[in-house]
Amino acid sequence: YQRRVHGVQLNHIHINAFVHGNTGVITQTQYYHNPTDQDIETVFYFPKALAERYQGIDVKINDIILSGVIKDQAKVHAEYAKTVSEGHTDELADGKPSQLPTALGLKIGNIPPKTQELQVSFCYSQELESVHGKFWKLNISKDLIPAYSPKSGSEELGGYTWDIDAKIQSHFPITFVHSTSHKTTIEYGLEQKEVKVSLERDMKHIPNRDFELIYRNDRLNTPQVYVTRYSEDVNQYAASISMIADLGTKDTESVIQQITSGQLRPESAEPIESLMRGEFIIVVDRSLSMEGKWIEETKEALALFVSSLPPNSFLNIISFGSEFKPLFEESQSLTNESIQIAFKFIETIEADIPGTDLLPPLEWIVSQPPKHKNRCIFVLSDGSVENTRPIFDLVSSDTSSRVFSLGIGRSCSETLIRGLAS
Repeated sequence: YQRRVHGVQLNHIHINAFVHGNTGVITQTQYYHNPTDQDIETVFYFPKALAERYQGIDVKINDIILSGVIKDQAKVHAEYAKTVSEGHTDELADGKPSQLPTALGLKIGNIPPKTQELQVSFCYSQELESVHGKFWKLNISKDLIPAYSPKSGSEELGGYTWDIDAKIQSHFPITFVHSTSHKTTIEYGLEQKEVKVSLERDMKHIPNRDFELIYRNDRLNTPQVYVTRYSEDVNQYAASISMIADLGTKDTESVIQQITSGQLRPESAEPIESLMRGEFIIVVDRSLSMEGKWIEETKEALALFVSSLPPNSFLNIISFGSEFKPLFEESQSLTNESIQIAFKFIETIEADIPGTDLLPPLEWIVSQPPKHKNRCIFVLSDGSVENTRPIFDLVSSDTSSRVFSLGIGRSCSETLIRGLAS
């Protein structure tokens, strides 16, 4: 996702996806322009959670193409400053925390005035999910792009469109392809081992929901090995093994009929009426013993956890020591606003409360009616807490919640962690 800085405006997004077996390679190109009369510097934000899967990032400004190259961090800052000071265009992504806790920033300096063609392209790989043990699912998340808002004026960011082209290749005939999210055009190639899927061209598409595409070939439930060469210059290979067991009670044709008719979602075996995914409450220890790297690593984990929650869920975060403080008076539905509030709250968490009294926050949670039948409580703590037996009794008597525990550091109480989990 990106933020508008210095008037750079997003016009359109094109996504190209290539799928082979259970792996997808997605290239997303975003088209901007600089409507101002001056050279500007702007920042392009992209999700930190995907950083390990990125394969490259390029910037094109009119006829200039900038490609990302890994260099020594100290040298690259000096090179960037020198290039920009000389009036040239340059880019810099240094991996340091940006203003957003779950994003990395890419600086683009000296974008010429009245630039009509500013393209930012990034490529990443995706391991496809198995759904119902019968299909592979490609998911292109709307969270990788700016939040869509209807265009109310020429200067407002929003109102842009996107188009998607996906190509599926398989060693075996592809027997089923379907988008559960959008209207698409599907073209089968020779022997049905290649399929091209595109958003319908006769209508404009806005990125207000994820793009989902599921497919199946006639050997999906047969163990398969995929081998690829590391590079043309290195005589090394990588292999992945695919073993998808079909443990469903319904035959494939029945499931296909339910999915195409909208009665069944591809991500779960539940009917479509049950779209709320759960209530997630995180209880985090901020006692004095969490000071230093433990609290910093916990904050990073919290930010990643919040950004990874499924849509249509509820969220709350409670920090505790000798006292506790909830983020919300009651769990809130997962929206852009509530997520940003959670990120800002996470940034303020410090190891600054003496004591480790876990019982009061758990009692407070249990006293509130669940927002969803699937209420999950996650406890993150680094040490022994007070009132262990009452805590275990409370958790055991609460039939409306599931409790998960995560010990932080080497001195965490094994009794507490195991007791909560059991």
